[in-house]
Amino acid sequence: MSCWKLLFFFLSLPILMIAQFGCTDPLAENFDPTAQFNDGSCLYPPTSISANLLSDLPQEVRETSGVLVDENGIWTHNDSGHTPALFLLHPTQFTLVRSLVVKNAPNIDWEELASNDTHVFIGDFGNNNGNRQDLRILRFEKHLLNDASIDSIEVDFIAFTYPDQTDFTSSNNHSFDCEAFVFHNDSLHLFTKHWGNDYTKHYVLPNEIGNHTAILRDSIWVGGQITASAIQGDSLIALIGYAPPFFEPFMFLLWDFQNGLPFTGNKRRIEMGTLSDMGQQEAIAFTGDFKGYITSEELTQINRPARVYAFDIGHLFSLSDLLELFEGDWVRIFPNPTTDFLQIEVAKGLKDNWQVHIHSSNGQLVDKCEPINPFTKIAVHHLPVGNYHITLLNAQKEIVATKKIVKQ
Repeated sequence: MSCWKLLFFFLSLPILMIAQFGCTDPLAENFDPTAQFNDGSCLYPPTSISANLLSDLPQEVRETSGVLVDENGIWTHNDSGHTPALFLLHPTQFTLVRSLVVKNAPNIDWEELASNDTHVFIGDFGNNNGNRQDLRILRFEKHLLNDASIDSIEVDFIAFTYPDQTDFTSSNNHSFDCEAFVFHNDSLHLFTKHWGNDYTKHYVLPNEIGNHTAILRDSIWVGGQITASAIQGDSLIALIGYAPPFFEPFMFLLWDFQNGLPFTGNKRRIEMGTLSDMGQQEAIAFTGDFKGYITSEELTQINRPARVYAFDIGHLFSLSDLLELFEGDWVRIFPNPTTDFLQIEVAKGLKDNWQVHIHSSNGQLVDKCEPINPFTKIAVHHLPVGNYHITLLNAQKEIVATKKIVKQ
C-alpha cells in the first residue's frame, strides 16, 4: 500500500469511528440524539387517526379499487369482472364526469393505479386464489387522460411472475396476491396481500413492456392485509389495508429510506378505527402536503355505499422529516420580481412560528418579521430597488429556507 493510501485510510478512520447509527426521529420512543444515520430501528407508541368522510361515490364505481389524482379530478376503477374502464370523478362533488374504456384488455382483476410523469399504470394482478399465471400491469401515455374528445384507449403490457412461486394450486392460504404498487426510481414496486399471515412482500419490476420475473427485495410484518399504496416525494410510502377477522382498517407508513428499499427506514402502523368507520378501504392517493384520499368499496352486508374520505398525516412527522419529505418546494415566496409586497406560503403540515429575515445582496439585515403564520403578506415597498435574500427561521432560530427575490 502506498504512503498516500495509508494517509487517506488513517485520515478517514476517525470519521468512520464517529459515525453513529440509530433512531434519528425525535418523535420516536427510542430517539437517539447522538445518531447521525437512520438504521430503521425507530419505535412508535400506538397511534390512530380519523379520516373525514367526504361523499358517497356513484354506483358506477361501487367497487372502487384504485385512485389517481390529477388536475382533472379523481380517477378510479372497479375491480374484477367489471367494465375495463377508468372513471373520472369531479374533484369536489365526486360525481361522475367521464369514463375511458380500455379496448384491448379485460378487467380480470384490476386492483391499483400508479403513474409517473409520462405514463399511467393499471395493476391487473389481483390473485385471490393464488392460481393466476397471467399477472400483468397495463401501461398507457398519461396525456390521454387530458383528452376529453376520446372515450377509449389501448394499452401496453408489462407481464410478470413471482420468482418464489412454484405452486399454482388454488388456495386460501398463500402470499401471492397483490393489490398495491407505486412507481419509484424508474421502477414499479409491488406490495403483496397475504392470506395466510400478516406480512407483505416487496417486489420490483422494470418499467418496460415485455415478460419479466419480479425481483423479491424483502418482507415485513404489517399486521393485516395490504389493499393499496401511495407515494409522496421520493421517500414516503403509505400502505393501507385491514386486519381480519374484524377487518379493522389501518395505515402503515414507510419513510426516510434509501436506495429504493422502503423497509429499511422508519416504519409506523396507524390504526384507523373500525369497519363501520371506514368501510373496506381499497385505494389511496396523496394530493401533496401529506394529505390525500382513501376510497372504500360498497359493503352490501352492512348497507354501506362506496365512499371517499380525506386524510391528513402531517402531524405524525418531525420538522426535519417534513422538510425532507414535502413533495416539491415546501415554501413559496411571490410575486418575484415584486414592487410592493411579498406573499409567503409554507406547507400546511409545517406547524411552527416562523420568522422572516430580509438581507440585502451584501448580507446586511434590512428588515424582519416575527413571528408569522404559514400564510403571510409582508410589505417591501420601502426597500430600495435591488436583489435580496429572504430567510425563514423556525422557532429554534434555525435557518430552514433561503430564497432570492428581486425588488423593482
